[in-house]
Amino acid sequence: MFKLVSMLSGGERGRLALAKLGLQDTNLLLLDEPTNHLDIPSQEILQSVLDSYQGTILLVSHDRYLVDTLATQIWEINPDESQMIAFNGTYSQMKEEREKEAARVAEGNRGLQTSEDNREKARRRESSHSVKEERRKIAHLQELENKIAELEATLSNLSTQLESPFVRPDEVRKIGTEYERVQKEMDAKLNEWEELQSQKM
Repeated sequence: MFKLVSMLSGGERGRLALAKLGLQDTNLLLLDEPTNHLDIPSQEILQSVLDSYQGTILLVSHDRYLVDTLATQIWEINPDESQMIAFNGTYSQMKEEREKEAARVAEGNRGLQTSEDNREKARRRESSHSVKEERRKIAHLQELENKIAELEATLSNLSTQLESPFVRPDEVRKIGTEYERVQKEMDAKLNEWEELQSQKM
């Protein structure tokens, strides 16, 4: 709390901005990826605060669990067809409607008759087992992406220092060693990110 804002990391600045928003008497929040740079406990606190917010929230986010918890209307942009589709309901309800429509189309194509009750029971069983694990994976992916972005910024800064004509010879070796360490760490994080992405597919 005693640090200057200029000394804060990206995640700390994001949390500070959200805290300042929470203290203002507003009736409309425009939020663009508010869970970026936040760890899982911070994401859960933010979700709780926004859930109790009395005003209107216009939220842009890839965090589908945050969207599912907060949204009462979904706006989906289709850039290929230059159109926006508005769905009145939660993300889960929209997903369920689309799954039902896809199932009806598939049944028509295959000529198969499947019980609606069986589909609903199977969906609920699958959802109850996988939702928490999937949320953890997505949160971990976001943390990895944030860390990779920080490492890329560090590498860029170190590279700028190495290219400077004013850097002392004794510092070149030190900066080079740090550059190599950060590069190895980023490679490891990228490999972990790619592995998690392949598991999602």
